[in-house]
Amino acid sequence: MGQVQNQIEALSRAGSAARSLGNLRQALLFQETALELARKARDPKWVAVTLTELAKSHALNRQYEAALDYAAQAGEIVQASSHLRPLAPFLANDLGTIHAMQGRFPEALRAFQDSARQAQAGEQTELLVRATLNGARAAIRLGHYAQATTGLREAGS
Repeated sequence: MGQVQNQIEALSRAGSAARSLGNLRQALLFQETALELARKARDPKWVAVTLTELAKSHALNRQYEAALDYAAQAGEIVQASSHLRPLAPFLANDLGTIHAMQGRFPEALRAFQDSARQAQAGEQTELLVRATLNGARAAIRLGHYAQATTGLREAGS
């Protein structure tokens, strides 16, 4: 990994840490800087990763339209590059979370189901369990208890 990629990764991680500590303004600053470097370096993986991190930070800041826009941009990059496709189920799970934060549970459920399906196909077990549990939560919010129970059984097996 080159020096620029190391800087991008460090900025992205610093942004995630700041977000975890509740400092969304600092998180956005780190992530926007990381995105700028990733775009200058023409590194699609890091552009997609930083866009996803920006989506998470904007969602926590209740800027849902910006969050969905960043997530959509990341999705376009991931779909355009076959070597980035393993990131797709993570992005779908994040998209489901953004929808759930907005109270848009039908959209959240679809995104979590998509994430789980892709994670299963890619043998990403930890994400499969997380997406399945998230889907069960969304199903419960929709009153689809049988579907939630099935999802929870699948996550436990």
